[in-house]
Amino acid sequence: MKSKIINFILNIHDITVDAGGVNKSNGYVFNAFGNTKETSGNEWGPEKATFYHRVFLKNLTAKCVHGQFGEHDTIPKQSGNIYNKRGISPYPTVTTPLKEGITPTGNQMSFYYVEIAVNQYGSYTPVTDWASFCSRDDVMIRDSEELASQAGRTIEEIDREALNAGTSVIYAPAVASDGTITEVSSRAAITANSKLTIDTIFRALNYLECQNAEPIGESYVAIIHPNVKYDIISNKDFISVVKYANADKIYKGEIGTIGNIKFVQSNFSKVFSAEGANKTNVYSTLVFAKDAYVTVEIEGEGTQTIVKNFGSGGTADPLNQRATQGWKTTHGVGIIGQTRMVRIESAASLNTVAQTVSPAVA
Repeated sequence: MKSKIINFILNIHDITVDAGGVNKSNGYVFNAFGNTKETSGNEWGPEKATFYHRVFLKNLTAKCVHGQFGEHDTIPKQSGNIYNKRGISPYPTVTTPLKEGITPTGNQMSFYYVEIAVNQYGSYTPVTDWASFCSRDDVMIRDSEELASQAGRTIEEIDREALNAGTSVIYAPAVASDGTITEVSSRAAITANSKLTIDTIFRALNYLECQNAEPIGESYVAIIHPNVKYDIISNKDFISVVKYANADKIYKGEIGTIGNIKFVQSNFSKVFSAEGANKTNVYSTLVFAKDAYVTVEIEGEGTQTIVKNFGSGGTADPLNQRATQGWKTTHGVGIIGQTRMVRIESAASLNTVAQTVSPAVA
């Protein structure tokens, strides 16, 4: 009976090991692995941890939409965790000719100053040796994928909240079935008829252009919620990303364009739940120009994965039963140009309720 159980385990992992779990080809403990910094002890070596890290990064970047349109900067180590951004507000144009022999009034410097706190975030998963050699799947790969999703969603939500604190806002007017337009002046007055329309989009574009806000590359960018996307893609002026003549630069989540605005979808776009009239859900669409915000990390302390192999716990884990895999990062985000971004608040035709992620039932 004992031999049959061992053979069953061998069939799962497709590797020759003895009853103690030792790989007979190299002497390593089968259900152990190391990280990229340490290669001693009971492990699979740095290659395995590097592989898990690649799996992590692939899944992480797919979640991070909000942070891709701003500047990125770092704080040197041993310099605190507060990032300071200083600058001078633009000078007015000079359209009055100089008068002979008369000194004109000079410019008056107007400084802006922004402080952004950079904090540390992270989490980990404990894994037992029993789970690693009894699971039908590579639990570390599955865990890397879930950790990446957790990290990406964390960064995405932090960025979303900071960017939705902007002071430039346009409220979508209510458009009745007969075409009558009623202007809206507050979030609380948004009704189910206050959907995102091409007219409201061009109002946002007009605002940015009147502020001399430059596009990001050749276009401005809008981040929209999937429910709001439904009201946009049916517009005759919408060009889907699959129909681009030149697709050299495609943003994560990009779905198409209208005029000079590229639309990018994020499932984590801000929803002001039931804050409109009659408890209407209000959706945020963020429209960005160049240099609207900055994301910051501490130098050398960006997102990283950390693997602690079986046997690394010392006397706290005398039977080498536990390993951990986790991530941590330093991250900060802040608006540096209030007039280089604008938030459109609207209702949506669809109001799909976000589902809470619950553990699977065995």
